[in-house]
Amino acid sequence: MGVQSDFPVFQNMPFTDCCGCEACANVCPKQIIHFKEDGEGFRFPDINNEDCIHCNACIRSCPQLKEPSRTVESRECYAGYSQNPEIVEMSSSGGYFTHIVEWFKREYPQGKFAGVIWSEDFRLTEFVLLDSLDDLKNIRVAKYIQARKNGIYRLIKKELLSGIPILFSGCPCEVAALVSCIGKIPDNLFLVDFVCKGSTSEKVIREYLDIVAKNKKIKSLNLRVVGGPSWIPQWMKMTFSNGKIIFKSFYSTILGRAFHLLQRDACYKCKHCGENRWSDLTLGDFHGADPNQRYYNARGTSIMTINTSKGQKILDYLKDVCVVEKVSYEEISKQNPRIEHPWNKDPQRDVFGNTLSKKGLFSAYLAVVPKKTAIKTILKRILNQPI
Repeated sequence: MGVQSDFPVFQNMPFTDCCGCEACANVCPKQIIHFKEDGEGFRFPDINNEDCIHCNACIRSCPQLKEPSRTVESRECYAGYSQNPEIVEMSSSGGYFTHIVEWFKREYPQGKFAGVIWSEDFRLTEFVLLDSLDDLKNIRVAKYIQARKNGIYRLIKKELLSGIPILFSGCPCEVAALVSCIGKIPDNLFLVDFVCKGSTSEKVIREYLDIVAKNKKIKSLNLRVVGGPSWIPQWMKMTFSNGKIIFKSFYSTILGRAFHLLQRDACYKCKHCGENRWSDLTLGDFHGADPNQRYYNARGTSIMTINTSKGQKILDYLKDVCVVEKVSYEEISKQNPRIEHPWNKDPQRDVFGNTLSKKGLFSAYLAVVPKKTAIKTILKRILNQPI
């Protein structure tokens, strides 16, 4: 489909600057903003102009139209992992996030936490608001697909006005969108974002599952598990209801290649990284971690920056249940520069995206890999082997 160029927000910025945060849809008083995919599978806002009352709420809420008005209060940096080996094994990195949610529920038993889960058929991801630690397992697995918001900012605002504490975790642009939608940050709202290169599209995961899963029912899918002596490089584990498992190095798969190459155009000029964050804490993987340091765990090592005084409160709890070692910002950003500036657009990105739009995921993959790799992949598909 073509992006609706006369959407009110796009009268004030190029549609390519849309980050897909869905703030506009959450604040629309008529609830008439919907989202449609472009050829690459990224979702953009769409509206019936005849129903629009021209209130400009969508324009006022868009974080992409706002100059950064807040910088981090502090930049203390830490690295480490959970002291509970089971939590490390279940986590995408070192397990810090699990204990952050545990702290939140200990301090605010009636509180709710928001994060992203797979849909039941694993063909999209979506935000949910949860209140039980038993549901945390569905949030902490790696997904890398841009999530549908499902009115999450509007729901959170309602809960906050009712006095319910909230912990929200998401990409930096999603945290910025939430703040934009609710206005002033209340004391009982805690914000966690992640070091982010940008997500890939729903079309990628749909077409990948059409290739490798076909009609088999998927029981679980995690795009970041340990498959070797270290948690980097990551592996993908897809488990089917019939017991079959696909276990492959993530970036050797078609899905991994797609995630490496394909993000929204807005992600390559992200304005919500570096110091321009609304989060209390920023979490990520410690790429380049020194195995000789106390903070290192071969099964997963987290980094964390403390951005506000609220973040400092959480840190005090983590020190009791995790290995928490102070490190420099220069040390963690050297091997993980996405914490400081946007991901650079790959030279093959547009070839991949254009082919995906016209011919689909499999053809897009073949268009960007060496000829020998393409031939091997075609043979594997014919032989019904994991790709």
